Amino acid sequence: MKRLLRTLGLALAAAASFLPPAGAALSSPSDADQKLAEMREKVMLVINGDASGVERANAIGKLADVDSAESAKILVEAVDALALKYDQDEKDYAATLKQYEPFRGFTLADRKDWEVKARIQGMLEKQEDRLQSDAAAAQAAVVVVMRARSPNAITLYEKSLKATLLFHSRLIWLGGLVRNPNSKAIPFAQAALKDEDPRVRLAVYEAFAERKDPAAVDVLVKALAEKDWPLRQAVVRAIAAQGDVRGVPPLVAQMQLEDGALLIDYANALQALTGESLGNFPEAWHGWYEAHKAELAEKGAKAVSKPVAKTEPKVVDYYGIQVPSKKVLFLFDVSGSMEEKIGEDKGSVTGVKKDVYTGRKIDVARKIMNSTIRALPADATFEIVFFNHQVQSVFGKMTPATPENKAKAELAVEEIPPKGATWTYGALRQGFELAKSTCTAEAMNPCVDTIFLLSDGAPTDDSFDKAKLMEPKEILDAVNEWNREFKIRIHTIAIDPRLQHGNLIRLMKDLAGRHHGLYRAIGAQ
Repeated sequence: MKRLLRTLGLALAAAASFLPPAGAALSSPSDADQKLAEMREKVMLVINGDASGVERANAIGKLADVDSAESAKILVEAVDALALKYDQDEKDYAATLKQYEPFRGFTLADRKDWEVKARIQGMLEKQEDRLQSDAAAAQAAVVVVMRARSPNAITLYEKSLKATLLFHSRLIWLGGLVRNPNSKAIPFAQAALKDEDPRVRLAVYEAFAERKDPAAVDVLVKALAEKDWPLRQAVVRAIAAQGDVRGVPPLVAQMQLEDGALLIDYANALQALTGESLGNFPEAWHGWYEAHKAELAEKGAKAVSKPVAKTEPKVVDYYGIQVPSKKVLFLFDVSGSMEEKIGEDKGSVTGVKKDVYTGRKIDVARKIMNSTIRALPADATFEIVFFNHQVQSVFGKMTPATPENKAKAELAVEEIPPKGATWTYGALRQGFELAKSTCTAEAMNPCVDTIFLLSDGAPTDDSFDKAKLMEPKEILDAVNEWNREFKIRIHTIAIDPRLQHGNLIRLMKDLAGRHHGLYRAIGAQ
């Protein structure tokens, strides 16, 4: 009996050591558990609600500060919920875009049709906002995975990647794990690169651009055989990011087979790896390689045979921006302010005569536009989108640069009257719709690789008589989403960017800067 009482007493004493202080609730969780519960509640609330991208990203981002198996479980739950929502938002947007298609090109003269078109446009803009919010939340989740150091958390993320059937969940886990130096990226990458969906492979290539891994070079070199140019572009940039000269021979060899704007990426990559600056000329790079082949071999670079080279590309020159592109889209501002004059004393672009920029802005723009059209190579495709408070194009699709089509385009440029406001957002949106017109679920091959945006005014909405200014950030966020997969290069030309047009300068510089393009200012600064 004494022995039993003694054992019971020890048990009660042990239990007492786990009891909370007097006055505390017996069932209250620890501070850490309470914090995690609150984080989970907030994260799931913003994921499933109508929170902004910033709010969702901030809530998800705080999980990185905890970095434990428990916080990882919250992220897995959140990512699955986000993926379901993201997939549905993309389907809704695609359905609305299909509704919008029959109304493309209607004007205010078609009052009834215009009202329907305006309603659908409003739906599209709201859906675009949701997609941008989804993208911001997904990127925040990628960052949490990328920053994970806890072995238990990383293991859970790896298991989630293997188990998930949700498309956007796969992109998040891949994007984060391949970037994370504490994860074994190569096995996941090799498995993902067998995926038929090009967006999965693109996520891997972009992730390798932010992670140096000696084993990545061999994986990426094989991927230079991708048939879709946006994928090859991502591969080239990832090889450059590795900083490994083993990538030089295959880049030089593949460059011989390329044409168009992608040559710029090859030249930039080779310059980064070799320190040489030989421009967008495949033959020049091949000559350099032949002269340095032995030196590169000593550093581990394997020799490759020279493929049959294509002819040197004909370069498109537009306001001094030279681009070897054969898939060019021009966005051409025809707002009312294009009637105003600029003069010789207001500056010029290096290498272009000042008198070219003298006279009405619309006349200057017409002259240079038509000169560029005439110079397009015969195997190029092009389109011109005019915009003021409305958006209209010459052909309605990317079109071969035949003499007949060039003549039609030149006539349209000469006849378009300048009037109205400056709906830059609408022009860019139509431009990306044109770019995606050849894309399917099985291929990622947009019919545009270069966009030139010419404008003289701060961006406004699509109102005619009382146009309201649009914030550059609103347009920039939308373009980031539209160009998330395709990485189309955007060059911008600001005509007469006066001081009161601060929004114009900010938009044009940021668009070019974010999308690997060049910015030019024509006229007064």
